[in-house]
Amino acid sequence: MSEQLEQALADAHSALELSSRVPHQAISLATDAMSATGNSDPMICAYAMAAIGSAYAMIGSFDAAERVLGEAINAAYSQRIPYVMARVHQSRGWVAHCQGRPVDAFSDWQSALALFRQIRNTQGTAWILNHYAESYNQLGLLDRAIQCRISALDLVRAEEGPEAYRQVMASLANDYIQRAWDHLESDRPGQAKVQAQIATALIIELMNGLEVVDTPPRLLEISYRTMGEALLIQDRPEEARVNLELAHAAATRSGEYKTECRIAACIGYSFLEAGQHDDAREELLAAIESAPHETPNEDLVLAYAWLARCYEALGDHANSYQSLHKSVVLSHISRRAIDDFWSNMHDATIGLAETLRGEQDIIERESEWIYSDSQLGSFMESMRQFEQLDTLTGVTSRRFLQKQIAEWIESGESVTTAIVSIDNLDEINRRFARKIGDEVLRGIGTVVGAAMHGYAEVARYSGTEFLIATTEPRDDAQFNGIVPSAKEFPWLALDPDLTVSLSVRFVQPHRPSLLAA
Repeated sequence: MSEQLEQALADAHSALELSSRVPHQAISLATDAMSATGNSDPMICAYAMAAIGSAYAMIGSFDAAERVLGEAINAAYSQRIPYVMARVHQSRGWVAHCQGRPVDAFSDWQSALALFRQIRNTQGTAWILNHYAESYNQLGLLDRAIQCRISALDLVRAEEGPEAYRQVMASLANDYIQRAWDHLESDRPGQAKVQAQIATALIIELMNGLEVVDTPPRLLEISYRTMGEALLIQDRPEEARVNLELAHAAATRSGEYKTECRIAACIGYSFLEAGQHDDAREELLAAIESAPHETPNEDLVLAYAWLARCYEALGDHANSYQSLHKSVVLSHISRRAIDDFWSNMHDATIGLAETLRGEQDIIERESEWIYSDSQLGSFMESMRQFEQLDTLTGVTSRRFLQKQIAEWIESGESVTTAIVSIDNLDEINRRFARKIGDEVLRGIGTVVGAAMHGYAEVARYSGTEFLIATTEPRDDAQFNGIVPSAKEFPWLALDPDLTVSLSVRFVQPHRPSLLAA
């Protein structure tokens, strides 16, 4: 094989490894690898098309993913490359899972599992176990999902780095929370609290020593949300709300909009448990009315059930009945979907028993995962520190600065506020991947913080904006220096083609969405 072909094959192989973490970069690398050989080398094409198809699956372009993966599976089988065959089956299964075709998903994952075992790839086996757990979770088979997760946890502990281990652990904690809610619904509060304690202990272990600023926002979202729900079930509404608000900020960063309704509903439930019924009603109504289209039915079932309890506490029996009826209807829809699945489902999980941890082993581990009060106290202290900090950029959090602005206004201070916007961040995320976009946000946080040092407070305001507030006399030179400073920032270190466009506008202190007079 020539040096050019060797390099192209190495690039195609790297693209396949990158496809689940940096999909846009994987697509570019795989396309270049095929172009370098004129699409003539079948082995390179097999790796490259598998990488492109897997990347499309990760970014949600399912039609393109199915088309490319169909070509990739033929190329992989013709060249008899078991690893590529396994990865293609894995990605096809994920597409089917996301499109609500669990039978097809299980079929592809079964093929992938057999291939990963054949080549003794424990990392791949762990991936498939985690995928099975996702599907079992949706089907309400939480015991089976937990068994898959715990088995996957041991495999990634041995073969992968801490990031993969934490991802599986966070998902496992979320499964225990689902089981806890099921126990509550069945009027078994004692068992629900035990499951919530296990979830709490897992999140405490996961977050121990974690550098939050460098942690993927999706992992932060599921960790904070799970901890918040666990504390709700354990009758700790105030501590729960701290975590849920952090989860909402992380979800905004990650673009994980389908969890927004659940987080907002849980915040409403925290008010309900604290006896603040008017606040609970407002939060729950807002959660339902603004629920994204992709919100799972199960989350709406919870939101309507809690809203019914809230109306009942307020003496509004008519609205309570309507909300409860809506919750029951949505619950029946979800149950019918599960029943339809099992009516078509055969034994699509043959061979899993060899990989899964036994029931007794899982019970022993659950007994070890009960936290102490001192562990929770230490965790909540660290959460209170993070509440004042935007975990991506290191500047002040929006909530903390807006609270400070309100205090300044109440005390009669004259406050000047401005918004710094990154005008092309969406384009940067599309072209260079979200990881580069996060680095741009960190860089702008540094630039604005340095420009305002000693003069004003700086907070992350939204996905693309920073809020500046000061009680000092307005000095336009301070604000005018931000854009030139951003242009001089060494963006070249991130990518030679990267440019960042900023704008600054003065806004009203109490309504930052409105321009100042």
